[in-house]
Amino acid sequence: MILPPRDPCPTISVCTFEWYELVGANEIFLNNQTQFLLATHPGIYIFESDCNGCLRRDTFYLAGCNNPCSCGTLAWADFAQGWNVISAIDSLTLVQAPCPNAGQNYFIHGDFSCAQLSCGSNQVDWVLTRPSPLPSLSGSTFSSPYPHFDIYLPWSDCVAPGIYTLTITRYCGLVPCSYKFRFQVPNCGCLCSDLPADAGMGFGTNSGINCIRYFKPYGLDACDVVSWTIDGTLAPGSSIGNNGFGYNFGPLGSGTYTVCMQVTRTPLVGPPCTFKKCQTVIVNCGGPITGLCLRATRPKRQLYRGSGQRASRRRRRRRG
Repeated sequence: MILPPRDPCPTISVCTFEWYELVGANEIFLNNQTQFLLATHPGIYIFESDCNGCLRRDTFYLAGCNNPCSCGTLAWADFAQGWNVISAIDSLTLVQAPCPNAGQNYFIHGDFSCAQLSCGSNQVDWVLTRPSPLPSLSGSTFSSPYPHFDIYLPWSDCVAPGIYTLTITRYCGLVPCSYKFRFQVPNCGCLCSDLPADAGMGFGTNSGINCIRYFKPYGLDACDVVSWTIDGTLAPGSSIGNNGFGYNFGPLGSGTYTVCMQVTRTPLVGPPCTFKKCQTVIVNCGGPITGLCLRATRPKRQLYRGSGQRASRRRRRRRG
């Protein structure tokens, strides 16, 4: 802390104060309206006071000091999701994080101290470098007593797959001491950018009893809700993810139908998105249906009547 010398001007209640730092030939303005300056590095400083026209200007040289503080070591650190510890973590380990879960933040905590215990403070600054093109995030925490630190990372800030780097910094005196932790978030699906490819894989069809058919998607996620249409008519009910969906074609009968699944995906972050995939499905209920049944029975009746007429003519000829 630099204090200006006693002002020789008469005691006057109205005064203004300004501090400057001399850098080369330039005077860099630092602050005003205070007699005090917190200087963090050596240099040449200028103090200027104006007490109702009584001006004074003083120049100070702040020499470098031997810093009695230095960095210590990281005693331990854990990576957790919510209250579940996933793994110990250090500057060399790449931790495989579980998929983000709404309401469960990632949590990194541990102990690291200065070489001299009296040099540290509760404050820990942090910077989270996220996968490109996401911007970095930063903050500070004061909650944990030295030498402990607690860093909470909201789950919604870590939904993109890739490697995240958390840099934490604690000052030992004026010396910044930093550690880096890395964790990798997997591709957990539920991304709207993946929906066309996922839903585009389509669905399989399995036969059930009589006219019941089951449709099962191939590439959906648990965050997907599927509604189904048969020839443009919405079927009752819905399905989730790759779970199957059953429909009874009995009232419609055998035939060729256009079956569509309308997928609504709700990502962890952002608005829902939709995609429709349609396929042609041939249904054979295994029994007669209107139209085909008439065409199948009419030739039999004609054949029976024709055979009887020929037999009657043969009998009449024998009698004659």
